[in-house]
Amino acid sequence: MPLANGIVAGPYRIESLIGTGGMGEVYRAEDTRLKRAVALKLLPAGVADDANRLARFEQEARAVAALNHPNILAIYDFGAYEGQPYLVAELLEGQSLRQRLQSGRIGPRKVAEYGAAIAHGLAVAHAHGFVHRDIKPENIFITKDDRVKILDFGLAKAGAGVSALADPEAPTIAAATTPGAVLGTVGYMAPEQARGEATDARSDIFSLGTVLYEMASGRRAFKRATGVETLTAILNDEPPELGSSDRELPPALTRIIERCLEKAPERRLQSAQDLAFALENATEQGSGIRDQGAGEREEGKGKREEGKGKRGRGRRWVWWVTPAAVVIAAAATWWFARGGGNAAPMQFTQLTFRQGTINNARYEPGGGVMYSAAWDGGAPEIFELRAGDERPRALGVPGALADVSSTGQLAVIQNCTPTFFTGCQGTLALASGGAARPVANDAFAAAFSPAGQLAVVRQAGVRVQLEYPLGHILWQAPLGAFIGPVRFSPDGRSIAFLFYPNISADGGGVEVIAAAGGQPRVLAQGFASVEGLSWEANGRAVEVAGTRHEDSANAIQEITLAGKDRVVQRYPSSIQLLDLEPGGKMLLARDDWREQMLGHFPGDAGVRDLTWQDWSTVDAITPDGKQVVFCECGVGGGPALSAYIRPTDGGPAVRLGDGSPQSVSPDGKYVLAALLGGANAKFELLPTGVGAMTTVPSQEFRLLTGFFVPGRRGVILIGLKNGQARAYLQRLKNDQLDGEPEVFSGSVFQGAPPAPGGVGVPMKSAADHKWYMYPLPGSAGGSAPRLLPWSLATGERAVGWSADGRKLYVQVNHGITATIVALDSATGKRTPVLSVTPADPAGVTKAPKVEITPDGRYYAYSVSRLKSSLIEAQPAGARRR
Repeated sequence: MPLANGIVAGPYRIESLIGTGGMGEVYRAEDTRLKRAVALKLLPAGVADDANRLARFEQEARAVAALNHPNILAIYDFGAYEGQPYLVAELLEGQSLRQRLQSGRIGPRKVAEYGAAIAHGLAVAHAHGFVHRDIKPENIFITKDDRVKILDFGLAKAGAGVSALADPEAPTIAAATTPGAVLGTVGYMAPEQARGEATDARSDIFSLGTVLYEMASGRRAFKRATGVETLTAILNDEPPELGSSDRELPPALTRIIERCLEKAPERRLQSAQDLAFALENATEQGSGIRDQGAGEREEGKGKREEGKGKRGRGRRWVWWVTPAAVVIAAAATWWFARGGGNAAPMQFTQLTFRQGTINNARYEPGGGVMYSAAWDGGAPEIFELRAGDERPRALGVPGALADVSSTGQLAVIQNCTPTFFTGCQGTLALASGGAARPVANDAFAAAFSPAGQLAVVRQAGVRVQLEYPLGHILWQAPLGAFIGPVRFSPDGRSIAFLFYPNISADGGGVEVIAAAGGQPRVLAQGFASVEGLSWEANGRAVEVAGTRHEDSANAIQEITLAGKDRVVQRYPSSIQLLDLEPGGKMLLARDDWREQMLGHFPGDAGVRDLTWQDWSTVDAITPDGKQVVFCECGVGGGPALSAYIRPTDGGPAVRLGDGSPQSVSPDGKYVLAALLGGANAKFELLPTGVGAMTTVPSQEFRLLTGFFVPGRRGVILIGLKNGQARAYLQRLKNDQLDGEPEVFSGSVFQGAPPAPGGVGVPMKSAADHKWYMYPLPGSAGGSAPRLLPWSLATGERAVGWSADGRKLYVQVNHGITATIVALDSATGKRTPVLSVTPADPAGVTKAPKVEITPDGRYYAYSVSRLKSSLIEAQPAGARRR
């Protein structure tokens, strides 16, 4: 009997029945704790009667909940009402894809967009070891705002029994542990599923292929009179050819769908990520994919090529595999529009295949490619790839490549400390056939002029500066800002560089400065992300990889010296532009950024993964170790980033609001979050439970970071004004702002959390580079700073104080290992407490960021990982490397 409205199941109040089905009843309910509408699915009594099924179902529900991806239905909770188990998920409004298809087939562009969204969700699940096994239109939901959600992910594994095959649409479900059992839905399962064989991610790709086929054509790929006949067709028959009806589909989309529907798993696209990439790229310039009426033909399409009437080798994607590269020659999918007129096809050659990070790459004077990479967790080193080589050759030169001169001399940054994206800080050295010769310390980047003179970006005290010639300051960046890659114009008269106003973010612009001196001139600004820079051969424009709207650089943009810019080419993934060659070739790095959040928490024997979306950066752990506060600082966090709090037992995270968390109040009721935006930066007090958000005004200084004062009497704001960073106290009264921020320090440039008891804040003076305890306004001890018997070196980070208030936890990094030491505040003595090294070092860009509880028992940390591939783009028909 359905539950009556108003019944309370745990913290959920039933509001209405949404629907019923074989897997239970679904209700609209209210979460009385968070005051949000949810969907509550009451499962059949048979689940509760089987202890093994119930335990497995709960385990799988928790695991699926941890996936949390915008294209996967979010699962919030699992419980029981009067012994009957239920699931709690996000409440969706819209229609299933099956309902949408009842109105007819879907336009090609929407087919590609929906398919890419489904593939992105599958890619995340596959990465966590899950295979859906039942992708079909009924399990795809289209919301009112046109977002795509995958439903019932992984839950079919909890089913039992095999259905009859009289119905061609019947689900065929068996327990996940039953060898040789069939699992899936007749008509959408892969051939290996139909045979009862082992399935993997490629099985989901086949099923998605059947869904794409149905969306594009309006008919099912393997529809037969009975289930047995349908299974036979899946095993032996090809579906009717796409495009054979009155409307021909674009070849790019047709080839993708056909590749998904290959009978043999090894002949399909091998990952959902590759499928998403192909579908997204199919919607870009020159693909020929547009949405039109069902009876219209695509404009500009000629007759189909002869000899391709049947689906065979001539219609499939072609992959040429050579010892040195893979050329993706899907010219109908990949188009490169340079100049905004007609699209010119390009071919893309993947040059690297190992697991790790590409630091930089350049074309050599002789036509080869020089690049540096950190493979399999190792240190960066230099490689060379020449035409005809079977594989890259390691040159035996350690370090990250900065540039290659016109004579073949290398500028290399050695003894790297990872910093700011893919770069590193270290010793700049020159190599030309022998051992590298050091020429400058604390270098980030360098470039050769056409005449062979060197420009370098390096740290000088608390600022970053551009030197040219070496040792001569050409320009110094403002405090807290960063200078990125630098490149000389072809005539050597100008130097272009990327400028980042905030050293901790990749948003910025492009500037150019005369090599003879003067002030930089802004060519473009306002990029949300910008990575990579190179001059065009004519010297009248530069090209960058950047975006003004998304969260990662995904387009090549041309910017003229007059400040006009245009998009040259968009990509469906994050890229870096590394070099341009006068003949039209370019070197790109295709990047896959991720940040995991892990830790050791109460009740755990080992380490638990608490990663929420794509970039989970831990910012605090509560003193009892039961909650972490973190930032979703990647695509999943949105353009303003997102502050979250999550229980460390694996429960779902709660989004608190926009911004990057800086500090948690001592009572855990508020999080101080920063919304970074240059001069428009502001702080907000976000309640973790009931309460109102409060905005902390910047008061005409640029906010850098902040901390709660012990006792929550106020917050400490570190702000930049007139080129100097100072500390301000913003008092609080009853959780509301009390007066204006009050400055209480001189110029500083490094700080630590306030000392217990609210006596003051340890900070490094910009005047003498010594550490002082700066008393808070109104402190009994007076206002004069007190010299401390200890200091922190550059790169060391103050994490927090011990429970007794006598020791400051400090993070010290060595390569990709983070060590937490307890620094005695009275004597300066250091005692190691904890060491964290990522278990899998491949692609790790820097040491983890660690947060630790005051008693030292529990900790959380974030691991940044970048896995990239070096890609060469060149006009179609050019000779391959």
